[in-house]
Amino acid sequence: MRKIILKFPGGRYKAFTMSFDDGLKSDRPMVELCKKYGLKATFNICSGNFGRGDCVDEDEAVELYDNEYCEVASHGYEHRCLGKIPVPDAMMDVVQDRIKLEQMFGKLVHGHIYPYGNYTDDVKTMVRLAGFEYCRTAVDCQSFLLPKDWYEWNPTSHIGVPAAQELLDKFLAYNESYYEGVVFYVWAHTYEFKNFFPWERVEEFCKKISGHDDIWYATNLEICRYVKAYRSLEYFADGTHVYNPTQIDVWIGCDYGTKMIPAGKLIDLRTGEAK
Repeated sequence: MRKIILKFPGGRYKAFTMSFDDGLKSDRPMVELCKKYGLKATFNICSGNFGRGDCVDEDEAVELYDNEYCEVASHGYEHRCLGKIPVPDAMMDVVQDRIKLEQMFGKLVHGHIYPYGNYTDDVKTMVRLAGFEYCRTAVDCQSFLLPKDWYEWNPTSHIGVPAAQELLDKFLAYNESYYEGVVFYVWAHTYEFKNFFPWERVEEFCKKISGHDDIWYATNLEICRYVKAYRSLEYFADGTHVYNPTQIDVWIGCDYGTKMIPAGKLIDLRTGEAK
C-alpha cells in the first residue's frame, strides 16, 4: 500500500464548517442563511449571559439553535478569560456552561471555544478533563490542514477579513487532497456583520460556498469525530484489509480506489467485501 488518504462522507475530499461566538440575537439571520444554503455552523454560547445585552434568552436559544444545521458548543458560562484565572475557577466556569447547555438541549456538548482566544497548557488539560473533544482558538492559520491537536484547533480565517474571499476561491479551485483531507473553517461574531462586514457580503459568501458536490458541509464536532474515526482505523500488516472499530462509517482513498469502511466492519480493500 503506497498511501491512504482521508476522504469525507460520500468520498469527498473537502469539508466546510463555520463557527460563531457568544450566542447573540444577531445569530438569527446566520441560522437562516445556513438553512437557505444547506450549510452547517457551530454556535458557541455563554449560558450565564442569557438575556443580557445582545445575547439571546434561554427560550430563544432553544428555538434558534435546536435544528440539523446547528451545533451548540460551550464558550464559558460567563465568557471569562480562562488563562487569566485560577484553574479550579476556570474548570467551574466551563463545566457549569456544559451542564446548563446539555440540560437545555438534551444533547452532549463536546465543543469549546476559548473566550478571548486565551488559554494555557493547564487550560487545555482542564477542558479535556471536563469532557470536551475539541477547542477552537481565535488564531487564523490561513490553511486547510486539519489540526494535529484538537484542543488547539486554529480556524482557517475570520469570515470578514479580505483574505477570506481569496481563500474561498482557492478552496473551490483545489482538486487534490492532502493525506488527511482539507477543511475550510471560518468564524466570526455575528454582530460584526452589522458594524463592520455587511450581511449582503456574508450571504454572497454563503451562496458561493454552497451546493458543491465535492464539499461535505458539517459542524465542528462532526468533522472532529469523523477524523478521529478515520485515525482509529486498523489495518492488516500487508494493507489489504481494514477494520473500523468506531460507530461512524469512514471513507478512504487507497491503491484499490475509494472505499467506504462501515462502522464495526472488517473490509477486504481489494474486493470491498466485508468479513
